[in-house]
Amino acid sequence: MEDLVSMGLVRSIGISNYDIFLTRDCLAYAKIKPAVNQIETHPYFQRDSLVKFCQKHGISVTAHTPLGGSTANTEWFGSVSCLDDPVIKSLAEKYGKTPAQLVLRWGLQRNTVVIPPRPPR
Repeated sequence: MEDLVSMGLVRSIGISNYDIFLTRDCLAYAKIKPAVNQIETHPYFQRDSLVKFCQKHGISVTAHTPLGGSTANTEWFGSVSCLDDPVIKSLAEKYGKTPAQLVLRWGLQRNTVVIPPRPPR
């Protein structure tokens, strides 16, 4: 990937689902620092230490599942999505927003890039 940057074929390199340890290793051996780490992060899976580590080292964090995600959430929290959380619903109603708008804003206020899912057809 670094050769592709040197050849001008790509502008930057990203990593995906790297935890702190993998990110630290990457920073230690890479000649070109990754521009972004794309991870699952949402109110039910905040990953604060990883987000702060990346931001401290100038790596942007992209949340690929900002509204909650996998079926593991059902086991852990009783809901596939944090959009059903009563606290989030209450805050959304208080501010005249949808739960999705509230959760996406939460992600943005953490200085993460959020990739909202495509609406169902």
